[in-house]
Amino acid sequence: MPPAPPSTGIFEDLVSRLHALEAAVAHLAEQVRAHGLTSRNPTGDPSVDIWADGALGITEATEFSGLGTTTLYELMNSGELPFSQPTRHRLVPRRWLVEHLAESANHPVTAEKA
Repeated sequence: MPPAPPSTGIFEDLVSRLHALEAAVAHLAEQVRAHGLTSRNPTGDPSVDIWADGALGITEATEFSGLGTTTLYELMNSGELPFSQPTRHRLVPRRWLVEHLAESANHPVTAEKA
């Protein structure tokens, strides 16, 4: 004999809870949009979003910037170069590299006289 269907009261309760949850999610999404917040830019400040121009793997970053692999890892380990590691491989923000290279070009290193 097949099981008896649940009473209508249980379904009504579940539907009511689902609607309440949907309303809460919609409200939260509206707050996020209103404040310009995203997972990549939790402050809402557009100048903070260094990931906006994409990310490069370490090999791509060395080719793009001319910096060595060791230098990139030293910068990441010191906290100066932000990185993301969604898989085994680290990704670095392209914008940070561009800004770092521009800053280096404005402040060239000069050799000291012996």
